[in-house]
Amino acid sequence: NQSFSMGKIVNLTKNKNDNTSKSRLEFNGKILIYSLSRNLTTNSLITKGYIESFHPTDKNVHGKPLVVPSPYVDLPEVVITSSYPPGGDGWSYNDWYNIQSMFWESNIYEGGGGGGGGSGGNSGGDYDNSTPGGSGGNGGSPTIQNPVHIDFEPEDLPAIDVSKYLKCFGNIADAGATCTIKILTDIPVDTDPTIFFSTDNGSPGHTFLQITKTNGNQSVQQNIGFYPAEGWKVLTTLPSDGKFVDNASHEYNGSLSMNLTPDKFQKTLDHIQVLANVIKYDIANSNCTDFALDVFNYQRGANQLNIPKYSIPGDSVPDGSNTPQGLYIKLKALKEEATNPESQNVTIPGVKGFAGDSNGPCK
Repeated sequence: NQSFSMGKIVNLTKNKNDNTSKSRLEFNGKILIYSLSRNLTTNSLITKGYIESFHPTDKNVHGKPLVVPSPYVDLPEVVITSSYPPGGDGWSYNDWYNIQSMFWESNIYEGGGGGGGGSGGNSGGDYDNSTPGGSGGNGGSPTIQNPVHIDFEPEDLPAIDVSKYLKCFGNIADAGATCTIKILTDIPVDTDPTIFFSTDNGSPGHTFLQITKTNGNQSVQQNIGFYPAEGWKVLTTLPSDGKFVDNASHEYNGSLSMNLTPDKFQKTLDHIQVLANVIKYDIANSNCTDFALDVFNYQRGANQLNIPKYSIPGDSVPDGSNTPQGLYIKLKALKEEATNPESQNVTIPGVKGFAGDSNGPCK
């Protein structure tokens, strides 16, 4: 968990055709700056490290001198301070940046204050004073009232080829195999499932599947989740392209497992492949929980897993939407039904648990 009381979300994208030598420490590309509630505050090009929208009256941004890291030169807003491996060409996810100037706005700290440099990647990152970006100035202490620990779902995970992940199960014989599908939910606030999705806390949580097939000493396990192909979950309010992601070691707050016959298991895998070819992402109508429930219920029969639905701000779905919180509440209630034999298939791991590894793709 992380406790965020202030800050910004910074997304840096370097120009793909920028072959500037790393020794010159220039950054040319684009920057998006969001508040923690995912409101876009800055959308600008970056030229030689200078954020053009920060210099609306400067007509010669392109003519500014090259970045020179010395106390005698006024540095721009975005500076590549180091790169690993040393001397590498092209883009690297291990570039480090000084983005100190972005944290000097008075609305970040009550009473004014300093900020810090930090690290970043192609799709943004976390920034603090402990990284090579340097430290910010001293200022007034922030006033923090009842901070809430929110689990923010990473949005920049790489897409996987679902067909290659599902192909691995074919390497294990059906005869005598144990086939299991598990649905897992990760709620935004581990200690309070009543805090539902909102644009204020900025995280909708996550629901994903763990699919396992075992026969003797052979076993394959895959953890698969559904996301929008681009952008943040909370901002994807219209049907958009989706992507599937490997959720190995993802945290969860509740799960329900179900055994299937090899025949039903294969039909479920085929259904996942069909969905992967056609499904679109929409936070209110076709989200990660919708996908996981669809797959989990596909060969479940009459005992469908139905969960309470809740309204998502900004959407007018009459009956509400499926959410990780709704799934958690359903699983917790099921776990407490001592007379229900399926309660033993529910896991509520204290504060949180973590899914196991994935096998990965097969050729």
